[in-house]
Amino acid sequence: MLIKDKRLIKVFNKDFHHNTIIIPSEVVSIAPFAFQNNRKLHSIIIPTSVIMLEYCSFSDCINLEKIIIQNQNCILGQGAFKNCTNLKEIILPQNRKTLSADLFKYCINLRQIEIPDMITEINIEQFVGCINLEKIYFHNHIYSYDDLIAYKKFC
Repeated sequence: MLIKDKRLIKVFNKDFHHNTIIIPSEVVSIAPFAFQNNRKLHSIIIPTSVIMLEYCSFSDCINLEKIIIQNQNCILGQGAFKNCTNLKEIILPQNRKTLSADLFKYCINLRQIEIPDMITEINIEQFVGCINLEKIYFHNHIYSYDDLIAYKKFC
């Protein structure tokens, strides 16, 4: 694992133990493309020490199925989970106020997501290509991907 100035720059296959990786508590951000194309990663818990997932930090992790983000104020960069085609579950911090563009782009196996109450708007740009997204829980309503395509955004 390459860490510089409390920033996780890159992970390597030797850093994994049974498809799991532990992010050290001194890490405060995960750099762009730090996990990109990693085939070993199946699930991850992002610890409270991490305050930012930068641009495309987990993009193209095709075996990633579950993400838990522990820091309620963690910033999720554009395309952070783009092309994570096996992503099925993500637990978002409840204090999130926004979701960045392309955040879940082409996460084709994402079936449902609960949008934190503090988020006031969601739009199609965050979920492009999430063709199997059946339930979007947003402000006491349940929407589908088709609803999102039809209306472009919900407020």
